[in-house]
Amino acid sequence: MRALALLLLFLASPAVGQSRSSIATCDCHLPDLNCITGVAQAQTGDTLRVDDRIVRLWGLVSPPVDHWPWGRYAQAALDDLLGPQTLGDRFACCAVVEHGETLSAVCWTPNDNELNSSMVRIGYATAAADLFATDALSDRLSRLLERFLASSQRARHFRHGFWADYEYPSDALPPY
Repeated sequence: MRALALLLLFLASPAVGQSRSSIATCDCHLPDLNCITGVAQAQTGDTLRVDDRIVRLWGLVSPPVDHWPWGRYAQAALDDLLGPQTLGDRFACCAVVEHGETLSAVCWTPNDNELNSSMVRIGYATAAADLFATDALSDRLSRLLERFLASSQRARHFRHGFWADYEYPSDALPPY
């Protein structure tokens, strides 16, 4: 029995020199895109490190970490969404665009919480349709971007996140 458990552990672990993150197809989320999986850490409010890759959350913008206090609040909010992780937790990020070592991606937690929409919904990121909308987007990505925009409007209306403390005209940019 112990030998079987060790064999299964060996087969499930990466080969020597191989990264724990793997590129696969995101069958359950966005089947037409490549996907990486791994352990995630919040770098900023819109950027993760998934194992050894930098992953930018596609379709949104968040203040830089050095923009006090909003950047730190956004990073903390993303960190809260990531939650406590155990060794077996794997985050899935489906690459929309690759820029060298950095991916722009839509990411999910191990319990299927989509991080991009969540950051916009809680008000610590805003939808950036003008930066991401192109004619080349698939129908599914276009609908996802529309959902980000609607979530961004709701976060402002209900004063979530960085919209909570200030009054802004309807066309105002966020406070960062």
